[in-house]
Amino acid sequence: MLHSFLLEGTSEENCLAMLHLALSCNASSLFSKALSIASSNLKAAVRHGSFVWYSTPLDTVVAIIRSAAKQAGRQASDPFEIFQAVVSWVSFNCKCPGAGNKAMAKFIEHIDLPRMKMKELQYLLDEEPMVSHLIYAYSFTANYMSLMNGLMQMQQIRGSQACVEKLARAYLALCM
Repeated sequence: MLHSFLLEGTSEENCLAMLHLALSCNASSLFSKALSIASSNLKAAVRHGSFVWYSTPLDTVVAIIRSAAKQAGRQASDPFEIFQAVVSWVSFNCKCPGAGNKAMAKFIEHIDLPRMKMKELQYLLDEEPMVSHLIYAYSFTANYMSLMNGLMQMQQIRGSQACVEKLARAYLALCM
């Protein structure tokens, strides 16, 4: 009875809280419904549950982003909104630059950057601090790697490189 009440009461205002509840109670049907609502209404879900969004575990955020990106062809969140949600989560949760780069690398593969408008991509490349940091980290780490060969730095450059290259490909595709 409680389970059906929770399923019926799940909305964009509380879907992130329901995701947390489903994770803690191992309730797969509640998790599926909350995930579906969060991914199809990502901007509203983050706005209504910002504190809950910031406390959502990395794996769950990846699942939401992956699901939102798959639904994007229908009527779900656009890639720019997905990117903004990711940046807000990474900025809040990853205080160490290397951790932020690794998290962005996990997220960026699920965001359909070529579907962004030219002005959105230009904003990301010119104005978004997280992207500026990724580009700086990529160039700094590439220069550092030419001097010092270390496994940890190589992992950091791969994450930054993947993000920068995907943004650049999307931008170039729109320019052509």
